[in-house]
Amino acid sequence: MTLQHTRRIVKSLFILFIIVVCIYLLPRVAINAFYYPDNKVYGSTPAEAESITFTAKDGTHLHGWFIPTAFGRPENAVATVTHVHGNAGNMSAHWPLVSWLPERNVNLFMFDYRGFGESEGTPSQEGLLDDTKSAIDYVRHRADVNPERLVLLGQSLGGNNVLAAVGHCVGCANMRYADQAGIRAIILDSTFLSYSSIANQMIPGSGYLLDDR
Repeated sequence: MTLQHTRRIVKSLFILFIIVVCIYLLPRVAINAFYYPDNKVYGSTPAEAESITFTAKDGTHLHGWFIPTAFGRPENAVATVTHVHGNAGNMSAHWPLVSWLPERNVNLFMFDYRGFGESEGTPSQEGLLDDTKSAIDYVRHRADVNPERLVLLGQSLGGNNVLAAVGHCVGCANMRYADQAGIRAIILDSTFLSYSSIANQMIPGSGYLLDDR
C-alpha cells in the first residue's frame, strides 16, 4: 500500500467521522436552540412570595417562589400547585397567568429551570427534566405542604417535562414510570407531543436520533 493510498483512506475515514458526528449532534443543537433563557425581571416579586433556593439532583442551584394560600395555613390549602413554565421567559413573566390561584385557597410553587431567571447552569433536555423532578420533590417535602394534595401545571415545554417526570416516556417502547406519590391532578396547557416533533420541525428527519420522551 502506497503512502498516497494510505492518506486517501485516512482522509476518507476522517470525513466519515465528521459526517457521523454532525448527524448525531444536529438534532441536539436544534433542541438546545429551542431554549430561550431570560433573566429579565418582569414586574416586582409578589409581596407574599417566599424566595426559595433549592438544589437539582445534579447539584445545580435553582430559584423559586412559594406563594401560600390567601386563606389560613398552607398545610390546610385545597392543593399545592407546582407551575412548570415553557421554553421562554422566566417565572416572573408567567406570574400574571397564575396569580389568581392563591385566592382560590391554593398554594403555588413556581421555579425557573437552570439558566432561566436567577437559577444557575445552562439549559439542556436532561437538565430541565432534572429540574422538574427536583421541584416536585422539593414541594412534596415542605413541612407546610400536604404531600397528598399535589397538582402539576405544565405549560408548553413544561407540560412535556411534567409528563416525563411523573408519567411515562411518550412514544417509548419501555414506559418508565416515576414517583407519582400525592399527585392528584396534572394540567397541561399547549404542550407538545415530544422533543422529536420539535427537532423534526427544525431539521426534517432528525427527530428519530433523539432519546424521545
